[in-house]
Amino acid sequence: QAARARLAEHRKREDAARKRVAAQRAEHSALTDRRKGLWRKEQQLGESTRGSVAELDKAQRTLQQSMSRSLWEAVRAVERIAAEKKIGGVYGMLIELFDVDEKFFTAVETAAANQLFHVVVDTDETAARMLKELQQANAGRVTFMPLNRLRPQDGPQYPDSEDVIPMVKKLKFEERFKPAFRQIFRKHLIVRDLDVGSRFSKSHDLDCVTLEGDSVNRKGALSGGYTDLRRSRLRAQLDRLRLREALAASEAELAAVVGEGETLDAEVTRVLSDMREAEAE
Repeated sequence: QAARARLAEHRKREDAARKRVAAQRAEHSALTDRRKGLWRKEQQLGESTRGSVAELDKAQRTLQQSMSRSLWEAVRAVERIAAEKKIGGVYGMLIELFDVDEKFFTAVETAAANQLFHVVVDTDETAARMLKELQQANAGRVTFMPLNRLRPQDGPQYPDSEDVIPMVKKLKFEERFKPAFRQIFRKHLIVRDLDVGSRFSKSHDLDCVTLEGDSVNRKGALSGGYTDLRRSRLRAQLDRLRLREALAASEAELAAVVGEGETLDAEVTRVLSDMREAEAE
């Protein structure tokens, strides 16, 4: 009777071990399937990230090609030096600090020209320090706009006409940057056509530009012609911003997936270890 009891107990343990192994195999299979899904997702995110990097490089090149090589290297040096030396109050190029509806891109670019690449800083002390750093690094020349020194005049008095729009009113920027934008754009009007521009440039002493980029300035000079929209500086900047955000999101998601995969790998290892122990019993 004792032998039968021991045999029954042994069979009971074997049955429990088989059930435990079966459950562990099922868990292992489920974990493996999840891991395969994460591998696929990791590959997709990796491809997406590489695509965003390539597109961002293209947008960077478009913006770079719209300015001189020396200026591009200088503004990149400003970013690098400010980051490395932890110099606060360097806000970036003017082009990076505002939004505007796409239909005004050409007009705004015509009005501002290379002033879009002026670097806005908080004070003249910051500007002086950055100039010294650029000189020591032989990193080229940059125009800084210290907000504490900018004193754009009041006005001007804009025409009361449906044919014109004060350009500065179509720009969206932080209030603290208002002096910089008024300094550059307050004397510019967006006009329906050059006839309107010629009239108001004389009567109100304003520089006028059409949506197509044709312009007439306060001295009466007219300029215009073909504009290649594919080389738009503001379009390139918009693409840079959008792609940087997309790249950051892809990288964050990829990091999360990689972390989840590492956690699953540890779970798979644990389950395999438990299976071996159960099979050995």
